[in-house]
Amino acid sequence: MTDPVHPIIRRYANGEISAMQAAGLLGEPTSVADVIVMLKQAGLSPPRPPPEQEAAELAHARRVLGWDTPA
Repeated sequence: MTDPVHPIIRRYANGEISAMQAAGLLGEPTSVADVIVMLKQAGLSPPRPPPEQEAAELAHARRVLGWDTPA
């Protein structure tokens, strides 16, 4: 039988809290790296930002890289 997913790790996976917040809630000496490992061990994917934020970040990156300039 597998261990149930820790509620704090589930909250992180759901995007309710950051990895840093999860590490703090789990207590010393838990690091952000530990949170990521626990997430992977639980078989969960890291949270994704809202689609609007992803689109805005991609648009910004394209401008910075010069990919949106006319030919």
